[in-house]
Amino acid sequence: MDSSRLSAALDSGAYSATAGAAALAGFDIAVITVPTPLRDGMPDLTYIESCARTLGEHLRPGATVVLESTSIPVGCHCGRCADNAR
Repeated sequence: MDSSRLSAALDSGAYSATAGAAALAGFDIAVITVPTPLRDGMPDLTYIESCARTLGEHLRPGATVVLESTSIPVGCHCGRCADNAR
């Protein structure tokens, strides 16, 4: 998305980013964007679980939650890509 479209969405109130739970009341769409670091070779889901608990307190029928998270690709447990991810 180019900056002019983002600015328009922010200015109109159609989009707002927050790290605060108080702003979640009545949300229609939530996008979770958190890291999933590796711990002992496995993705650490702590941040995702924390966000899910917080969103769950405000979730209502019809709301949509999107998880955008990064981790090492499935099937890439050894070799160059795993070494580069650490």
